[in-house]
Amino acid sequence: MGNPTTLLDYEIIASPYPLVAARSTASPPASLDLVVSNSGSEVVYCKWIAVTVPVGDLAQSLTTDFSAIRASANPSGDWSFDKVTDNTLYGVPQDEKAVFAGKPTTDPARVAENGVILGLYNIPVNKQPGITSLHIRENVSRDGTTWTRNDRYLRLVKGTVARTNEPRSFYASPSDVDRATEVTLHWDGSPDLGYWIERPDGKDPAPVPDPTSYKVGRIDRTTTFHLLVRDTRDEQHQVRYRLSTTVTVRNPKYDAAQVRNLLVGEE
Repeated sequence: MGNPTTLLDYEIIASPYPLVAARSTASPPASLDLVVSNSGSEVVYCKWIAVTVPVGDLAQSLTTDFSAIRASANPSGDWSFDKVTDNTLYGVPQDEKAVFAGKPTTDPARVAENGVILGLYNIPVNKQPGITSLHIRENVSRDGTTWTRNDRYLRLVKGTVARTNEPRSFYASPSDVDRATEVTLHWDGSPDLGYWIERPDGKDPAPVPDPTSYKVGRIDRTTTFHLLVRDTRDEQHQVRYRLSTTVTVRNPKYDAAQVRNLLVGEE
């Protein structure tokens, strides 16, 4: 399938993970969240995103009943996500084009957090274990004038049983602190998975060697931390879980520029 050629980034979060091949018609349905974002330094404009689902009863197919799948977009007011053929869903922004702002190279702390999640729910997974792929096609532009259509395939594994090592109970200790208090993040995790802490300053997520905790040190203001969990045995290292926790600082400290921004509403 080659290397990704899309301008936007795509990650799939499956529930359950891995997907479980159905044993009967009474097997519970699955869901997929397709997370779309821009990790590059340049703006990307997008007119639409199409997602093609492999339909059939083979190991490389996902489902035999595409009509049962429900779709939605989040934020729902910014995008819509609907079926357009017997195996394809079509996501379009409310405006003529969506703008995915890039990460400024001169100020990495100012990262635009725009993105969209295209959700597929009530998926009746077929009965054949195997490897399947979603076909993603995007209509995008760097300048908002010249448009290209790019493709990417996202692999999904259909197993026979769901894993039970899902990370749980992500919390900070302590979680309600005075300024400059040292904080440690904790969670219940498995050594079979890889863990990254998404930094609130917008820098790239930091890998965590310990599968159960991470010492973030002293913090000066209320901060939300995100735990990204990947399956390191998957060559694509896709994000499988994302957990969040917030530390509240009772007497926060801001520098002069931040205070000025808060008062005048600057970005």
